[in-house]
Amino acid sequence: MIRRPLRFIILLTGVALTSGYLWLNQGKAMKAVEDLRLVINGSPSSSWALALDKQVLISRRLPPTGIFDGAGQHQINIEPIPADLYERIRGARERVTQVYDDKAQTSRLLARKNFLVTQIADRRVYLVREDDARTIAAIVWNERRLIRDVIRCQNTSLCPKLRLLFGPGFDALSGPYLKSEINPGRRGMPRGRWLAGPVSELIILAKEERDILLQMKLLQIHPKQILSINGHPLRQATGKQQQSLVLGGKRFYPARYQWPVHLKTGRNIIKLRSSRWLAQKQGRSSGLSSYLLTLAIKARQPPRTATTRN
Repeated sequence: MIRRPLRFIILLTGVALTSGYLWLNQGKAMKAVEDLRLVINGSPSSSWALALDKQVLISRRLPPTGIFDGAGQHQINIEPIPADLYERIRGARERVTQVYDDKAQTSRLLARKNFLVTQIADRRVYLVREDDARTIAAIVWNERRLIRDVIRCQNTSLCPKLRLLFGPGFDALSGPYLKSEINPGRRGMPRGRWLAGPVSELIILAKEERDILLQMKLLQIHPKQILSINGHPLRQATGKQQQSLVLGGKRFYPARYQWPVHLKTGRNIIKLRSSRWLAQKQGRSSGLSSYLLTLAIKARQPPRTATTRN
């Protein structure tokens, strides 16, 4: 029989070990609570179901994957299923019906060599055999290969003579993201690139001297934000301005700019300076200034000179 003092020591030791474990793992516990909060505050993932002869074969949520098609219009979901179910669906794919977010769909399953694919609303869903890792990897690789950046070259004769590089201040290509994205700072964000403030650099390599026109569409963080190019303030392009919108928990103000650029042969550096930015910490001299959606490059014809008749 254990004496009372010894039992008291054992009890204290147990409490100390438990407290130590909780203290060492408090970061994990806090992260779990935060993840739960994000899931609760975000929109639920869309539901998707397949049925054959009024029998439900597949019913599941389609979580955010962060992978979209080349145009950024459809999120990619890859759904591995048992081989026998895959073969059954493949053999009767013309009769399979689909429901997406409680709405019947007219889209059909298309059969390829090693997978089935369907495109519904904002999704492209692949069905593969659950043990076919090679096909899953090939699908992801091919979809990522087709991703388009925000650059648009408008003239076929111009494009081979230019190369545009994103220099210091431009973030990596990001998005688009669904409203069910677990990270609240990304929810609903379109495909684009963050620009850093106060200055971001755009680099254009030209094979020959020429004039071009740059057209830029972006989301600014403030309605009175001023953007300048190589020290020259820009004016927004004329036309009806879109109202502000909230994306990723931030309010943005859509803006459109266009400006002529004379390129010299070789390396041309364009410095985009912003009057405002979001500092991550108080007192920081830099931060996120705007979100670039598209950057179009067009050939610019020199102005015509008036001619006089003899």
